[in-house]
Amino acid sequence: MLNNLCLIYLWGFFETVKSYVVFHYIFGFEPSRKLSGYVAFIYPILVLPLLSLAGIGGESVYKFIWFFVFSILFFEGDMGIKLSLSMLSVSMISVSALAVSNVFLFADAEGGTKYLIENVLSLLVLVIGALIAAKHRKYIHNALCQKEPMVKIGIFVISLIAFFWVGIMWVLILDNPNNRLLLYAEFFSIVLAALFIFVVVISLYQRLRISQMQERSDYTRRILELGQSYLDSVTENEKELRSFRHDFNNHLIMIGSLANEGQDERIVEYIAHLKG
Repeated sequence: MLNNLCLIYLWGFFETVKSYVVFHYIFGFEPSRKLSGYVAFIYPILVLPLLSLAGIGGESVYKFIWFFVFSILFFEGDMGIKLSLSMLSVSMISVSALAVSNVFLFADAEGGTKYLIENVLSLLVLVIGALIAAKHRKYIHNALCQKEPMVKIGIFVISLIAFFWVGIMWVLILDNPNNRLLLYAEFFSIVLAALFIFVVVISLYQRLRISQMQERSDYTRRILELGQSYLDSVTENEKELRSFRHDFNNHLIMIGSLANEGQDERIVEYIAHLKG
């Protein structure tokens, strides 16, 4: 029983840290400060051990549910996007664990510390991925959280495919742990999957960059149009001002000429005519 509890606590600790690394440091989601987020955080620490002690069973189902609950409740953002990305997060965590597990199977490693070492190494793989994505985390987050319906549907479909693919890989490796050919195939499929996910994220990132460049271009064009309109208005006002000056000078010359001739009545009539 004690050994089982230790494994549950180890699982809760490692999977919580892995999920946090993927969602915060790779996907760029900020932790939520709501109470529900902290409840999701302590779920594997409190609930799973109680289920184990009570002998209820079905721990794998509760663990499976926790992956989605933790991602949805503990981080801020759109619920639908978090649900889709939680499948991608589970896939990435599983792929890292699957890769490390394959290495151990190739090496025929055994021993009581194997579980701990596998989790440490799979966590290290995710941390390396987070370090690589650190400079682009904001852009990755914006690319994944686009509000366009087609982008949301695409992310959901890709996440769902990755989720089922990883599940199939785990079933195959657990049913045939000593099949070397299968291990090689799984290893190369992991590499291809990682490249596929990388290409998808880069494509979304480029799509976002193009969209942002288009928005900036439209904004610059509008500013130029406003500037041109303002310049045309200033030019037109300047023409009107020059015309007014010319007419005003002519009126002054006329009034001065009448004043020199002593025609005061004509000056009064002229000014009255100007007033309309």
